[in-house]
Amino acid sequence: MRDSLWAVQKFDEFFSVERKLEQEWEFYHSKGNIPEKKRTEIISSWERCKSKGLSPLKSQSPVLFHDTSLQQLRENNDFLLKVAIPHLDNIFQVCSDVAWYIVDKEGIMLDARANSKHWRIMETFQVIPGTDCSENASGTCAVGLSLKTGKPIQVFSAEHYFQVFHPYVDSAAPIRDPISNQIIGALQVVTEKNVIRGHDLYLIINQVKQIERAIGPRIMEHNLASLESMFQMIQEPFLIFDRSGIITRHNAAAQYYLNVNTGKPLSLFVELPNNQKEWEELFERGFQSVAYGRNRNEWKVHTQPYQIDDRVFGGIALFQKISFSMSPSSSKNKTRTVYQFQDILTEDSAMQRVIQLAKKAAFSEKPVLITGETGTGKEMLAQSIHSFGSRQTGPFIAINCGAIPKDLAASELFGYEGGAFTGAKSKGSKGKFLSADQGTIFLDEIGDLPLEVQVYLLRVLEERMVVPIGGSHPVPINVRVIAATHKDLKEEVKKGTFREDLYHRLNVIFLSVPPLRERQKDINLLIDYFLTHLHEGTSKPEMDTSVRELLISYPWPGNIRQLKNVIERAMFHSEQNRITIDDLPYDLFESVIEKATRKEITGRNNDKALHNGNLLNRKKKKLTRETMIEALNQTEGNISKAASLVGVSRMTIYRKLQEYQIPLDCNM
Repeated sequence: MRDSLWAVQKFDEFFSVERKLEQEWEFYHSKGNIPEKKRTEIISSWERCKSKGLSPLKSQSPVLFHDTSLQQLRENNDFLLKVAIPHLDNIFQVCSDVAWYIVDKEGIMLDARANSKHWRIMETFQVIPGTDCSENASGTCAVGLSLKTGKPIQVFSAEHYFQVFHPYVDSAAPIRDPISNQIIGALQVVTEKNVIRGHDLYLIINQVKQIERAIGPRIMEHNLASLESMFQMIQEPFLIFDRSGIITRHNAAAQYYLNVNTGKPLSLFVELPNNQKEWEELFERGFQSVAYGRNRNEWKVHTQPYQIDDRVFGGIALFQKISFSMSPSSSKNKTRTVYQFQDILTEDSAMQRVIQLAKKAAFSEKPVLITGETGTGKEMLAQSIHSFGSRQTGPFIAINCGAIPKDLAASELFGYEGGAFTGAKSKGSKGKFLSADQGTIFLDEIGDLPLEVQVYLLRVLEERMVVPIGGSHPVPINVRVIAATHKDLKEEVKKGTFREDLYHRLNVIFLSVPPLRERQKDINLLIDYFLTHLHEGTSKPEMDTSVRELLISYPWPGNIRQLKNVIERAMFHSEQNRITIDDLPYDLFESVIEKATRKEITGRNNDKALHNGNLLNRKKKKLTRETMIEALNQTEGNISKAASLVGVSRMTIYRKLQEYQIPLDCNM
């Protein structure tokens, strides 16, 4: 019985157990004797109460909350009370010879149900709503122990730390949020010790389970928007169906891969038994099957029943890819993507928001316009959208609109018939749009597309038809368009270099990639990634702290592409597998250092400028801080000229700037 949940398991044990407990309680408080066979939960609680200086002869528990503050406490626990109170009322109708309490996760009584006799007793001991029933205030009791241990427990008679509670027995069980499993409160029942069978611990455990089952649907209801957003982020098809097998909810992937719509029967997509009885048996326990989507793509289907309490209301189906059969138009010359969303390294909240929107856009057919400076990773984002979404089995065709000769732009994009113009191939060319059929075309640097080609592109986007140069018959296409530019297209529209109607046609889903200088957290992340994955030796090179600080302080006009280039160059020039400031390209930091140096020497007396000649020789071969300042002052902050003036290399100047702590921050 030492580690059991309750003290009295049989009614005929009552008197012998009660006498033994009273003796143990007296010996513990008078002589400090710890009973050998007493439950560990009770002894541990007694020891904690004693260490906190609680008096075993205390006659009342503290009421922490009065009318106004109790009302606020109840409002804070409104969710728990709305679910638990109906259950409390129902059980009190059956068991009215005991007192029932609802407490919050801290042990504060929120509400109670009791007959008039028990209310009088509760008021005598000041055990009323607002009372602190935790172990810290009420000593060893069921609710305090239940919250402390996270388990149902019963405390009988002299197991209570306070003597005033010895005539009673109480049981309690924690109430948990069934989703997160965290304790949100507890249910307690109290009565005289000789009415022990009136509140068997199994009864309270059963009531708590009913409360927790009722909490689940309410949590789903309160968090439906968040859950819906989560479902839409799932890359595989996901759907919910009712008892009749009718689809009631689905994510975007299910719609695009399987052409699923709400209200359609599951049997249209999933192989199900024709026998109604067999279907009901499968439905109740969950099953596996096979489904076929667009282009006969094959999926394995896993279903589980969706139920509340013991009643099954429907089912949940999750689809897993088995194989894809490519249509002829997409299987030939298929261009695969290199990047996916997990390849985008970022800890920046703004960039994470862009990725979140891009994932949502992946299952849409609407055009996407990505803006951002050169080198920010616009194509990486475009490839990720393609590889994440419903067109991942089709081709991804990328074309740099700024790199195509103006006269060839239309034929490159839309193709041409044989002999359409001088130099044309005899068999013609189908162009980028037709090559991207059933997939995605990525129009990089769309702002550089010639105006006359913009007219043609607008027509293609609106009509979903391509007429090759020299041709007369339109060819239907099924292409998702993603465009990108480093230019401000609104300004280009004002200048007349970009059509306003095309801008609005492309700018349906807008994603703006922040520059690297606004993603300070990501610079360190990218440095470590490049050091780990780009080195040619057997181990990752080390980097001086000063170098890392310089890299973080630099504004990176070329963004991630420039950072990668600098790291690669530095690793090549480094010695002994360590990157120092000498390994950085001179032109990278010259403007930064010159700006910081000019600030250092601003306001100094220009009359002290030295005459022509080797300044270092004049300072007795020592490159002091004063010599540095004078040299830079005389050369107006030009690093190369200052190095020549004192007769040292540029890198020596850099090292001395670090040594003498001349600030390198370009913002200073």
